[in-house]
Amino acid sequence: MKIKKFNNLWTMGLIICAVLLLAIYLLKLIVPGFVVGVAEVDAVVKFGEYIDTHEWAYYIYTFITSFATYFVFTCACCRKKYLNWKDCILVSAVILLLFGVQLWLPDYYLPLNMLSLVAVPTLSCALDKRTDIKYLYSITICFTVELLAEIVSVLIRDISAMITYPNSATYTILLIDGFIWLVLLYNYYNYKEIKE
Repeated sequence: MKIKKFNNLWTMGLIICAVLLLAIYLLKLIVPGFVVGVAEVDAVVKFGEYIDTHEWAYYIYTFITSFATYFVFTCACCRKKYLNWKDCILVSAVILLLFGVQLWLPDYYLPLNMLSLVAVPTLSCALDKRTDIKYLYSITICFTVELLAEIVSVLIRDISAMITYPNSATYTILLIDGFIWLVLLYNYYNYKEIKE
């Protein structure tokens, strides 16, 4: 059997993400107890409890995971390979603003968080003078896919009800497929065909 060689990083990224998503969803459908068991390994539970009981650790962990999500999400929406320094400052400012909203106006956190998922890539595209309609389509597709991925991820076989020790680290592992969807979209929108 001959194994196909991939010279294109984007093709390989698309295939790896698709295979990972397929494996994760099959595991969640067939053996949800295994998935919950992986998310509730002692080390993960202790790490998650530490994050949740120490405010400084919670904010650092949340900032890092939020920055990674916004980074990949914005790159996918704006069809960029990476964010420039202006975009990184914009993402950091939005995350810090959302921390303030979560602290002082918790009822407005979720709607503003959803709004920021559309606003950040839109502003990033505007800063780079990327005003073509295809970027609006990219933002719409990425937002919809990310939202559906997170909803489906938690609702499959009602995995969230099986969790014995809910904490930040456990939920990050259970929702990792949402991030893999973002990486898949990043690879798709940055795909460049290599001529041989």
